Amino acid sequence: MTIYHTIYHTIYQTTNMVTGKTYIGVHSTKNIHDMYIGSGKLIRKAKKKYGIKNFKKEILYVFDTKEEAYAKEAELVNEDVVNDHNTYNLTLGGVGSWRPSVQAKEKHFLWGKKHSTESKKRMSESHSKKTLSENHKKNIGKASKKLASKIHYKVECPHCGKVGEKIAMHRWHFDNCRN
Repeated sequence: MTIYHTIYHTIYQTTNMVTGKTYIGVHSTKNIHDMYIGSGKLIRKAKKKYGIKNFKKEILYVFDTKEEAYAKEAELVNEDVVNDHNTYNLTLGGVGSWRPSVQAKEKHFLWGKKHSTESKKRMSESHSKKTLSENHKKNIGKASKKLASKIHYKVECPHCGKVGEKIAMHRWHFDNCRN
């Protein structure tokens, strides 16, 4: 008996239930009901901010081939969709991989802004090798001394007499001691 594993090539729409923003994409899968809701740059940020539980995925179309799915996505994710600030789509549909577009750049909060001469000078100074290496050495020294004093320093709880590392002891003993 031969078992066939069908691959579904879907067009789906993911909706952020908090903001109402949508994302339309293509997904090829063996499980049409998987939890995939998109992997575009903006949809990933939104998932992190709102949590996956605040998104709803709807399967709009199912195709036999990836080419058919991309052709339909090209129809659906057009200039109007990409220009709409209520969508997470940054690029035109139909390709299956990222490609830059003017609309993607326009949705970025720094698009069209320029750094002042003063800002450029400060950035240049902060990125010079001398500044970075001196600060790096200084900060590494401070951090390791600070960590060593906190982590490896042993203290005794005045309430129960238990001895342990300072950070853990202050978390679970002293004012929080159960004895």
